[in-house]
Amino acid sequence: MEEEEEQEAARQREAEEMQTLALLASEQKERQLALDAQDFSCGLCLADDLKLDQMITLSCEPVGHRFCTECFQGYCKSKISEAQVSTSSLHCPSLGCKTPITIHEMKAHLSEEDFEKYERFTLRKVK
Repeated sequence: MEEEEEQEAARQREAEEMQTLALLASEQKERQLALDAQDFSCGLCLADDLKLDQMITLSCEPVGHRFCTECFQGYCKSKISEAQVSTSSLHCPSLGCKTPITIHEMKAHLSEEDFEKYERFTLRKVK
């Protein structure tokens, strides 16, 4: 009898866990739909009708600054072409923010050619 009660309790816990996971998935989907419907503003060109998939969010603290892909790429490309690739030079373009742009952000959002140029300049600075 005790074994049956333990099995029943285990089944109930499993059912509750499944309900919780389904609820979390539903809430996550609702939040994503709300984000997808929201308009965002670029911190550089000030366009204010951009969707999240047109934006790049940097890892600035306490809030990630957002820029449209075109502005971010143009900013980085300009810095790279001027060989300004140190962390003190290649940082978030938001006024007053000095958070360095990470190598992961660069690799994810720059063309392969621009990223390779960035790496070449970075390696020269290390030597």
